[in-house]
Amino acid sequence: MAVAVTASKDAIAELDERYLSVCLDLGQVAEPTRFWNPDGTGEIVDCATFDFDRPVLRNMTAALAPAFLRIGGTEADRVHYALDPSEPIAPPKPFKSTLTAAHLDAIGDFATATGLDVCFTLNAGWGARTSSGEWTSDRARALMRYVKRRRHPFTVFELGNEPNAYPLFHNGLVVEPETYAADVRELARLRDDECPAARIAAPSTAWWPNLGEVDTLVFWPPRRIKRYLARVLGALDKASTAWWPNLGEVDTLVFWPPRRIKRYLARVLGALDKGVAAPRLDIVTWHYYPGLSTRSALAKYRDTVAYAAAALVAASASAVAGIVDVGRTAATALALCAVLVTALATLVRRAVRPVSAASLRQPANLDTAVELGQQVLSLVRGSEVSAKAAVWLGETGSAQVGGEPEVSGRWATALWWLDQLGALALVGHQVQCRQTLSGSDYGLIDAAGGKLTGTPDYWASVLWKRLMGPQVLKVSAPGAPSTLRIYCHRPPKSFGGASSRSSVFLAINLGPLPEELDMGGPAIVWVLSGARPDARTVTINGQLAETNADGTVPELPGMPCRELPVVPPRSALFALVPDWKR
Repeated sequence: MAVAVTASKDAIAELDERYLSVCLDLGQVAEPTRFWNPDGTGEIVDCATFDFDRPVLRNMTAALAPAFLRIGGTEADRVHYALDPSEPIAPPKPFKSTLTAAHLDAIGDFATATGLDVCFTLNAGWGARTSSGEWTSDRARALMRYVKRRRHPFTVFELGNEPNAYPLFHNGLVVEPETYAADVRELARLRDDECPAARIAAPSTAWWPNLGEVDTLVFWPPRRIKRYLARVLGALDKASTAWWPNLGEVDTLVFWPPRRIKRYLARVLGALDKGVAAPRLDIVTWHYYPGLSTRSALAKYRDTVAYAAAALVAASASAVAGIVDVGRTAATALALCAVLVTALATLVRRAVRPVSAASLRQPANLDTAVELGQQVLSLVRGSEVSAKAAVWLGETGSAQVGGEPEVSGRWATALWWLDQLGALALVGHQVQCRQTLSGSDYGLIDAAGGKLTGTPDYWASVLWKRLMGPQVLKVSAPGAPSTLRIYCHRPPKSFGGASSRSSVFLAINLGPLPEELDMGGPAIVWVLSGARPDARTVTINGQLAETNADGTVPELPGMPCRELPVVPPRSALFALVPDWKR
């Protein structure tokens, strides 16, 4: 039986026309480069800097315009700005890489040529702070002045990348939310001085699927209690201390009291609300991936830790019960070890969501992005001074840490990407920035073998750009199964032959059976399909999707459908419904 589908006549949300945007990691640009190795073995260092001048790349990217190009990532908080040609390329400590004027020119020229606006993540890490932890804006000021003088389209400046996770990735750096809010005030003053037309984005906090916003437990700075006897003898005539055979007098490393940094976004917004002449955030950004790549040790050894925990629990239970005669001290130690490893295994299994073709097509997993996105929206709308800020998913991809080999960049992820685009538009997100334009496994454009080709996610993005405009409509589809996800927008103004009252439905069929749609009459359809989950190519209306030799994208005409449209299993269908029906 066909699923009856209707859409509201009036838009319930209005998106930025650059809603589908792209990222490029600064680690791919600054030197020495540092990015995820396509072979799945972790990072690769000191490759050639990203080549923005490739004509095919420019033509393929232009097909995604208008869009933002977010230049960010972890490297954004480790980079040194060397804008004077006389400065050495080698980064001074504590910086890890260098960004030159030539790099900025390459970014700016590329953005101008392809119709993109640049969202640039400014360094807020160790190298941009005084010994007391205060953010210094002099280097950021020099960068702003340079891009303004060169008339590069840097229209958004973001302060730092995932400051709630700084202790994990930046040698124990701790920037409390209230301190970060003060940094935002300084950035606002800097923006007003140098680039008053630009917007400010913050705080780009990291969110995990099963945990929400990432909290960090900071054991810093540790205190080492050593030379105990000598120090005691300075106050007493004698003392008795513990000594070990191979170590001498026992030292102790004290990590107490730990500090837990939590509710980062809420505290930043609260601190800005309470500030004198508090600046309004123009854009609130957050980061989300549906799972973790096996490049990460956490994901790679997730099950190993769990098995070890189970083995230790069994061994300790046997020892304590006296089944295995290992001695009371050994049994106690084994039991304690089992408790600790079990706690670790529970934490790892809860925190780490592995990515697979199957997991990316489970409705419950897809809904996680909406649940977390609504939490972010609720915090922003509850703010006094930033309530009207645009909310961006400022960095996202099919899997953290470069994408999942054999899954990301394949047909397996295209339906996930289309669904997340539709779902977050429906709840009011203005922009999503996709990691990454090209690079590793999750790039939209594959550069393997030196030839640039569009991944299935790229072709899904091209169809979205051409067909789904900024006006979002509410969909009604009673009786539709949970595996049939349906969204509807007005077509963009750039779409020829459709009036402002036409509508475009996007139907995503995650299930194993075809789904028939009844939209009340004829439509023009585009069916996007892949042969199998690991396919690198897709078809549009049965034809292989590929660019022209120069990287330009062909017309991709729709197919008139006078019967009820059918969404094939594990495929997506775009259907343009002309305005005369409404």
